[in-house]
Amino acid sequence: MRVWAADPDRLAPGLHSRFVERRLICPDPMKDPEALIAFLREAVGTFSPPPILFPTTDPYVHAVASHSEQLNGRCVTYLPRREIIDAIIDKRKQYHNAQRHQIPMPATYTLDGPAEASDHVASLTFPCVLKPVFSDGFRTRFGFKAIEVVSSRELLEVYKKYLHLGHPLLAQEIIPGGAENLVEVMTFVRKNGILWAAFASRKLEQFPEDYGSGTIFESIRNGNLLPLVSNILKAFGFAGLCHIEFKWDARDRQFKFIELNPRTSNCSIHPTECGINFPWLAYLDATGAPLGERQFDYERGKVWVAPEVRMFQMGRFFMPRAAPRRIPWARSYIQGVASTKDPLPELFFLLRGGVRDIARVWSRTWFN
Repeated sequence: MRVWAADPDRLAPGLHSRFVERRLICPDPMKDPEALIAFLREAVGTFSPPPILFPTTDPYVHAVASHSEQLNGRCVTYLPRREIIDAIIDKRKQYHNAQRHQIPMPATYTLDGPAEASDHVASLTFPCVLKPVFSDGFRTRFGFKAIEVVSSRELLEVYKKYLHLGHPLLAQEIIPGGAENLVEVMTFVRKNGILWAAFASRKLEQFPEDYGSGTIFESIRNGNLLPLVSNILKAFGFAGLCHIEFKWDARDRQFKFIELNPRTSNCSIHPTECGINFPWLAYLDATGAPLGERQFDYERGKVWVAPEVRMFQMGRFFMPRAAPRRIPWARSYIQGVASTKDPLPELFFLLRGGVRDIARVWSRTWFN
């Protein structure tokens, strides 16, 4: 199979996989989505049959879904309609839709201006967490995903600060417990609306430790979550690849919906190694090929780990006690990036991290 990879960053690890036939340096979808679409149209030309497009971050998903008519005949994608994507990427719409369909979730309040933020203060329990309405742009600019506040005064100060910077926030109740109570379910829904595959994993660790991305996942059974997952997918009318995050709430002993991301995740190799290849299913469905039987069974207890993030950003080497092996490069673990069969992505992952750290230190030194 011929694979092309596109990214605005020349150091992006995925560009340098030995499986990539052609590397494309494309416009940044957050800065100029129209330029990205024009670039894709020109790059793929008139291939027959048209290639399958796999957007892997929210800005790519939004750009492709918003301009799908311009790609008709040039690329094929498994993404749902633009209005469905819009209602997911905008966290205000996402949580409102979940509330409307009575999906169990932490108490959440949209803050459409300082006056409304002040009105909601009395309803909030502190500490609570402030989350960006549009997560990708916020994290790219500031380097974190959420902000915990401990008082109404702090909430209003933080809210006004980031609103002034062009990043509206919403407020959400904090469910007690650490990363070990977080579970992600990856799913694939066919174009006809049938849930065709699901894979569940629980976090053993994340970075940053309060509101971050998983550094260790363990595959678990998904049976108890499937009814809730199905209800969420139907509530959004979603089809394609996504992953849904939940947190176990010991207070009422049920899983609470945290968020839905309409794309693959950075640990999508985990289900593949456990027996479910989600991108392959999306490829087959997009091309009209038979998919075989629905897939909900896979190997449990297999651990995915990102040791590079743990070592260089968390200052940790040994795995936590809950993990089956103490050394992160144990043969039984699924590596997030490292592979002896495809070593260059790991090298560029480390190189890009080093370049970003140097740039960050230089920026602080220069401006301070």
